[in-house]
Amino acid sequence: MKITISTLIFLLSTVSYAEAETIFDYGVATKGPLTLAGSIMHENRISVESDVYVESYDSNEALSMIGNAHIVGEVKIANADATVALHGPACIGGDTGEAALNHVTFGAAPLEFPIPVPAYFEHYAANIIDSSTDTSEDASFDNVRIAAGTNPIFTSSVIFRGVVFIETPNVVIFAGSTTITGIIIGGGDVNDNSATNQIYLLGSVESYPVSELPDEPQFAGLHEETGTFILAPGFHVFLSANFGTLSGAIAGNGITFLGDAGGTVNGTLVNYSDEPTELSGNNDLCFHRSGSGVCPWPSLLVPNGGETLVSGSSYVIRWLTVPKYGWPAGFIPASGSVFIPEVLIEYSCDNGQSWHSIDTVSNRGSYEWLVPEVDSNQCLVRVSDANHPGVIADTSDDVFTIFQCRQAIRGDLDGDCYVNLRDLALLAAMWTKCGNPFDPACGME
Repeated sequence: MKITISTLIFLLSTVSYAEAETIFDYGVATKGPLTLAGSIMHENRISVESDVYVESYDSNEALSMIGNAHIVGEVKIANADATVALHGPACIGGDTGEAALNHVTFGAAPLEFPIPVPAYFEHYAANIIDSSTDTSEDASFDNVRIAAGTNPIFTSSVIFRGVVFIETPNVVIFAGSTTITGIIIGGGDVNDNSATNQIYLLGSVESYPVSELPDEPQFAGLHEETGTFILAPGFHVFLSANFGTLSGAIAGNGITFLGDAGGTVNGTLVNYSDEPTELSGNNDLCFHRSGSGVCPWPSLLVPNGGETLVSGSSYVIRWLTVPKYGWPAGFIPASGSVFIPEVLIEYSCDNGQSWHSIDTVSNRGSYEWLVPEVDSNQCLVRVSDANHPGVIADTSDDVFTIFQCRQAIRGDLDGDCYVNLRDLALLAAMWTKCGNPFDPACGME
C-alpha cells in the first residue's frame, strides 16, 4: 500500500543585508599585505581614492606605504597584531606620520570575499587560440578561448571584443598595443596561490566596458554583465601598461602594478592570495571602489538534517529570489546565491559526483518534486542558473534520504519501510477523514 503525501520542507534563516558591508565598498581588498610605492623623485603618485581592506593574517606588516602614496579614505586591517610602515610623505585620510595611524583600524571585523565564477562567462568563448595561432601579427578576436598550455605572447596591435577566456595552465602576455572591449577571464582555482598561471598587461592598453559592444548575436546577453575587467582566480595579474581608464574590478591570486603602469581603475582590486598586493609605477595610478556593494542574496531552502523522502511521494523544494545589485559581474557571495530568471533544479545521490535534472523552471521560489524511484541513498538538491552552466545558486547544506522499499510491508502507510507510530497517526487521520482508510478516495492503494 502507498500513500501520497504533500509536505513542505524548508530550512529557515533570517539574515539582514541592509547594513551589510562588502569588499566592493573598498578600492583595494586583499587577503595578503598591501604595499604602495609612489614616486619619490617626481610628482607622480599612487592614490587609492576610497577605503582599503587588508586581512594579512600571515604577515604582521599588513600595510607599507613609501614615497608619494595616498589612501584618501580609511584602512581596516583584520589582523589585530598587524603593523603599518609609513615612509616619506605617505598619507592616509589626509594625514601623514603618526597622525595617519588614526585612520587605521586594527582587528577590524573580517569581510567575506565573494566567490569568483569564471564558468559564468565560459559559454561565450567559442573561438580558439592555440599554439597554431600567429600572435605576432595585428589581429582582431571575438569571444576567444586561449587553450591550456598555449602561453601566447601578443606582440602587435590586438583588438579583443567580448570574453577572453584563459584556460590553465597558461602564462599570457599582452606586450603590444591591446584594445579590449569586454572582460578577461582566467579559469583557475581561487585557492591556487602558486603563481603558475600569469597574466601580463604590458605596452599600452585601452579598455572599454561590455556595454559598448556592438549589438551582434555573439554578444547577446553580455552587454549587461558590467563592472568587471579582469576575473582571474588562480592567476597572478601583472600590469605594467600605461592605460587610460580600466572600467571594472580586477581580481586574481596576486596583483602587481609596476614599471610604467599608470591610469585610473574604476573598480575594486581583489586579491585572493596571501601574497602581497603591490602597487607601484612611474606614472599616476588611481583606484576607485566598484560601487555601493549593497546586495541582498537568497538562500536555498531544502530538506536537511536527515529528512526522509519517500519514493513516489511529493515534496516541495523552496528557495528565495531576491534581486542582486551593486556588484560586478562574475562574483557571487560565499554564502548566498545570484538572482537568475530561470533555474535548473537537480539532485545527486553520490555526494555530488553526478547530478540528475529534476526540471527547469522560472525562478519563482518553489517547486513540487515527485521523488524518484531510487534505492535508499544520501542525496543532495541544488539550484543552478539554467542559462549559465556552472553558476550554482545554492546546494542543500545537509544530505537527506530517499527511501524505496524493496518490497511492500503490510501496515507501512508512508512507504518508509517501517511500521511505526507515524503510520498509526496516518491511519487515524484517514479514518477520521473518510471513515474507511482503504477507500480509494482517501488516497490509499
